[in-house]
Amino acid sequence: MYDHVFLNGMREVTSSSKPIQTVADLDGFKIRTPAAKLPTDLFKSLGAAPTPMNFNEVYTSLQTKIVDGQENPLTVIETSRLFEVQKYLSLTNHMWSGFWMIGNPDSWNKIPPDLQKIALAGFKKYVQQQRADVEAMNDSLAQKLAKEVLTINKVDPSSFRAKLGPFYSRWKEEFGPSAWTLLEKYSGKLG
Repeated sequence: MYDHVFLNGMREVTSSSKPIQTVADLDGFKIRTPAAKLPTDLFKSLGAAPTPMNFNEVYTSLQTKIVDGQENPLTVIETSRLFEVQKYLSLTNHMWSGFWMIGNPDSWNKIPPDLQKIALAGFKKYVQQQRADVEAMNDSLAQKLAKEVLTINKVDPSSFRAKLGPFYSRWKEEFGPSAWTLLEKYSGKLG
């Protein structure tokens, strides 16, 4: 129905035990990931011990040390108050996080084409504003979290990318060459 994607932000890693500065810091690191194949495979490929779980279990699992860390966009870290049970925020920018507006095609097709056009124009305008708002919010959240509770560090991605050759090969095959080419248009050469 709608081909524009809304922004959640880049995903970052938090930890209760240490900052993640290089890929070596992830060796054996127990990290909560979403119960999805891609992020689980990513962290396994980086040497971590990913623990897939539903988001509603994250806070308690961090609090009780079932996992040492988690990964989410800054907006999620702040609104879910994960900073209360974590000490370090490493700006890994390891995965883009977005969401799509979806709808029932049968219902959409019942809307007259002229009204569909108006709705799509409004959606496009809103998605652009939403992206700008999230980017501004992420800038202010990093500063807020640094002042209040978390030790924040930026990460050089080179050690991470160097270890991900087999991961990139698997996912290039999974996504196919045209999708991979589009991805590399924005990320640069992978693998």
